[in-house]
Amino acid sequence: MFVFLASGGFVGYSPVAPGTAGSLLGIILYIPLSFLLPIHYGVFLLLVSLLSFKIAGEAERFFGKKDCRVIVIDEVVGVFFTMFLFPPTLFYLSAGFLLFRVFDIVKPFPAGWVDRKISGGTGVVLDDIVAGVIAAIDWTATAPVGMEPFNLGGNRSVRTGDMVAEIARALGIEPRIQWAPMQPGDVQQTAADLTKSGAVLGYAPRTPFPEGIRRFVAWFREAYGRSD
Repeated sequence: MFVFLASGGFVGYSPVAPGTAGSLLGIILYIPLSFLLPIHYGVFLLLVSLLSFKIAGEAERFFGKKDCRVIVIDEVVGVFFTMFLFPPTLFYLSAGFLLFRVFDIVKPFPAGWVDRKISGGTGVVLDDIVAGVIAAIDWTATAPVGMEPFNLGGNRSVRTGDMVAEIARALGIEPRIQWAPMQPGDVQQTAADLTKSGAVLGYAPRTPFPEGIRRFVAWFREAYGRSD
């Protein structure tokens, strides 16, 4: 079982570039994993990393060779770190795959240090995790957009009364409204400025507010089994 898992379901027995094959397996496995919530994906990364240390260590003892070429679970886990929070589009999957392979082969500091100094299953996997993190950081820093804030949402104001009416209509209830005086700091009117989002991301809201409320209520009832 350890050999099966360590070799990525025997992908590591590929006669040509087993590390590349293992990285490709990681990309394929990431596609369904990408739909996890970030907090759940983070927990998954922690658990799969700890498990992979044990699996790689047992496989290394079985083969009697340090970081045997057949062991590709380290590439799989490394790719998981590279792709964290990136959407599973062809562009991002391809870029993540290529960046990880480059950093996994070159092993810049501290990945190279980990590879040389830490032994056993931990060393087998940890250098690839470090390479994966470096690849993710490098990609984020050099991406066309990078880490920038964007406004996403509607760019038209909706009056409070209209919002309450739409929510009540979607829920099928009659609201009881009690109006109070404006408080210090209250904003009379606000709307998202989508100029930057439209220019850089090509973003534009497509769902009218009433339809969005109806969809949300329908989703909530289906997800939580609530009718009120």
